[in-house]
Amino acid sequence: MKKWILVLVLLCGASVLHAQVSWQPLDNKAYEFALTSAIAVHQPSDNIIMTTINKGIFRSTDNGASWQNVFATDSSLQCVAVRSDGAIFVGGVRGYVFMSQDSGATWSRSQINTLYPISQIAFTQSGTIIAGTGVIEDREGIAHDAGDGVFVSADDGKTWVKKNTGISGVPCITQVAVAPSGRIWIAKSNWSASGSQGGLYYSDNNCESWNFLRITIDGKNVVGDAMDVRGIEALAFDHNGRMFISMRGADMAVSGGNAVACEFIAATNDITKPWDIIAVIPSSLFWMETPLFSLYITSNGAMWGSTIGGNSRGIFASDNEGETWERRHNGIIPAISGRYEPIFFAEQNNGTMYAVQWLDNHVYRAATPTDVRNGETSDISMSIAPNPVGQSTVVSFALPRTSQVHLAAVDLFGREVAVIAKGLMDAGVHRVAWNGSGVIAGMYYLVLRIDNGIMMQKTVYITN
Repeated sequence: MKKWILVLVLLCGASVLHAQVSWQPLDNKAYEFALTSAIAVHQPSDNIIMTTINKGIFRSTDNGASWQNVFATDSSLQCVAVRSDGAIFVGGVRGYVFMSQDSGATWSRSQINTLYPISQIAFTQSGTIIAGTGVIEDREGIAHDAGDGVFVSADDGKTWVKKNTGISGVPCITQVAVAPSGRIWIAKSNWSASGSQGGLYYSDNNCESWNFLRITIDGKNVVGDAMDVRGIEALAFDHNGRMFISMRGADMAVSGGNAVACEFIAATNDITKPWDIIAVIPSSLFWMETPLFSLYITSNGAMWGSTIGGNSRGIFASDNEGETWERRHNGIIPAISGRYEPIFFAEQNNGTMYAVQWLDNHVYRAATPTDVRNGETSDISMSIAPNPVGQSTVVSFALPRTSQVHLAAVDLFGREVAVIAKGLMDAGVHRVAWNGSGVIAGMYYLVLRIDNGIMMQKTVYITN
């Protein structure tokens, strides 16, 4: 006799769906087998540029309704950035840089003299291109830094010059950013050796030389004040010039003591003083907060970031300069790794947000603009019983009002494999039987789409 086992894990973290912060996966037929890596919005056209690690560059000119593969390549693309004059630059492996001057319609290519990926691209206020190179290599389970540092081009990528004066150790660059003041900042990883100068460097002379900045906090006599930074996972500036970082590392052990592992988000208006620690997911250990692996600040000052891991991770947002954060993750499916990976954001002129997840195959659009607090809240619950189940199970969901409903099972690649229920449904509780007919053994997601939002639940479905 066939047996069915259905194990349910709630992805959204709670049974309440906040309609104003749900994410909707866009039609991915054009890039169905592509694995996403980065996203940007071209100004002023509002065209969306999405990069992948296996299919090249995609563009949408109609707010994500359709996509064109504008540059096909199997080269792994790592980052995308748009300059103030509208020129678009994409960084890839082996030093490749791809450029477009016509809002992403056509592309040219140049190559930096490096074997390492272009990890980040940024621009000085005069338009000079800054490219960071680096990768964290896994050597038998041990992280090793690799990279060739910083390269600069003053002629739109035709020629590149290495600019590493002042950078200590292996120049594995993971972040590049330019402050509103014009000061240029980079982050260098330092997983290979403790005690050396990993972390932040800045330049006030167009990258000709770099100055190391030791990050300090108020350790409250529990951990050391000075940090031995191993990796900075995110770096951004708000509109007032306040600097935010997400770091992992340890304190600087002194007098023969043992170093204490530290990871947190920190912010400062004055780099000569200790940084303020920010808690995305509050912890009783202030020096061991959950780090962000991306950070994006919108035109209205809202902060969006992503954490990695299981069910309680994903997208978090703050509209009060990082003082408090709320999970805003409804609708995002885990990556092909089975967990949430870093998620990157872009914003159109009208405030509409888009997101892609590393090693996913979806572009997501926020159901409403970027304000994380304003809007109506709808209580939409969904459950499955019994669990485990026999040959049939019942999916129950409650609607607060009459809504168009589409309930389906979706595989790990985002392909719909079974429609469980669809159509206009009245407010109240609905119960639908499902026996998994025609669905092979494996892991799937139940996706409940309604008029103004999405709720997802992760399902492990095994047959014998």
